[in-house]
Amino acid sequence: QIIAAVNDNRLIAALVILALFAFKGCSCIPYAVILIGCALIFELPLAILINTVGTVLCISVSYLIGRFSKGLTFEGIMEKHPKFRRYFSNAENYSFTFVFFMHTLHLSTEVQGVLFGLLRTPYWAYVSGSMVALIPSMLIYTVIGDEFDFTNPLFWAFVALDATGNREFSFARKPGADTRLTEAEALGAGLIDDCR
Repeated sequence: QIIAAVNDNRLIAALVILALFAFKGCSCIPYAVILIGCALIFELPLAILINTVGTVLCISVSYLIGRFSKGLTFEGIMEKHPKFRRYFSNAENYSFTFVFFMHTLHLSTEVQGVLFGLLRTPYWAYVSGSMVALIPSMLIYTVIGDEFDFTNPLFWAFVALDATGNREFSFARKPGADTRLTEAEALGAGLIDDCR
């Protein structure tokens, strides 16, 4: 029923997804869930377009929050934490590169958006640097959503984040021959001895 309702109201579905992206710009809705959900609803080219527009909307909301914040300023933060000033002293000279580099650290996109708004990073340098960093994962999640099959263990992925921010991926799958060959008797010592 839900799929039939969405197919009858595709424009409304697209607008709801874009609203979720905008809300994600100031909240903690999982980014991947929106991307995959969009690809479940729309065919792949349209899902990529909607997810691209939505991602720009998402990063723009957090940027604008920082940019037009009255009570929170970059200078105020630097007064409280002067050691951070050296990390941001040349940020304005290398806006695109700095934005791209910060996104590769896998910190919160919303926090980064507020930070770059506070830094008064030029908007187009912020958007372009962010999108170059975010497009690969956006495309991966969109393709996963397009090919999503709840019964296929290939798509049962688990992501863990360690203390340094590194991601570790695990995939659930049906046991194959390779997982059953761990016992010595299953290998057959004679076969190993005859190998060159």
